[in-house]
Amino acid sequence: MNSSNPKLSLKQESHQEFEHRSQQNPVQTNQDDMMVRSLSLTLPSGRTISEHKHAWGQLVYATSGVMTVVSQSGVWVVPSNRAVWIPPEILHTIMTTGSVRMQTLYFPPHTTSELPNSCKVLEVSPLLRELVIRVIQLGSLDIEKASHVPILELIIGEVQMINVHPLALPMPNDMRALTVVNRVLQNPGERCTLTELAIGSGSSARTIERIFINEIQMTFGRWRQRARLVEALRLLATGETVSTTAYLVGYESVSAFVSMFSGITGSTPGKYFDQQNTIEST
Repeated sequence: MNSSNPKLSLKQESHQEFEHRSQQNPVQTNQDDMMVRSLSLTLPSGRTISEHKHAWGQLVYATSGVMTVVSQSGVWVVPSNRAVWIPPEILHTIMTTGSVRMQTLYFPPHTTSELPNSCKVLEVSPLLRELVIRVIQLGSLDIEKASHVPILELIIGEVQMINVHPLALPMPNDMRALTVVNRVLQNPGERCTLTELAIGSGSSARTIERIFINEIQMTFGRWRQRARLVEALRLLATGETVSTTAYLVGYESVSAFVSMFSGITGSTPGKYFDQQNTIEST
């Protein structure tokens, strides 16, 4: 998948520039002794951190704004007060909507064997939030400090236990299907049929449908519904109204949009973002 979706990307920042800026005040510690290292950073709206990977796994917690993480296997939307787990060595791009304050914990590979082996969007419980804040305050967790070991164990336990959110948009690998995917992502609200979208892809609508089912275990219709949810979350998180969002992502009625949103996330748009605000205020 081409991770530089023109609809999402505004200002590019290379991974090297990002790393240089984020490490201007590095924690003075021996990295060989670190179980976890941390980074707290605020990025402006419309920023794209170009495709890169880390040898360490990442837990990226957004306390404001919306992050979109893109890899070859999918797209993950991370609203404020959610987190995304990115395993080691996964190529990914990060894009911001609104001013994004991110708090990131990095885990060496030997500590991640019990954590997911693919990207996941996670709820952030009050306990996990306080643990992340504590590590940010400490700068890192040091294997030589006995008081740090329980903190790591609690973090891993929380990541294993907390709910995974259905905010992922899986991607097929077949180039014919990706042609259709890119057309949808450029305008999620467009109401073209699959037959129309398949024109120029080199395959029929029936073949494209079969590719979606075989590669991502999802019909095209269900995948497009998920793509619309991804776009809706970005719009709602920036303050757009439910009615305008419903129209922009291709729904003729607000009730149909709310039904779709509730069916996937388990709550209405209003309750979904109220829950985030409640977590933030506790």
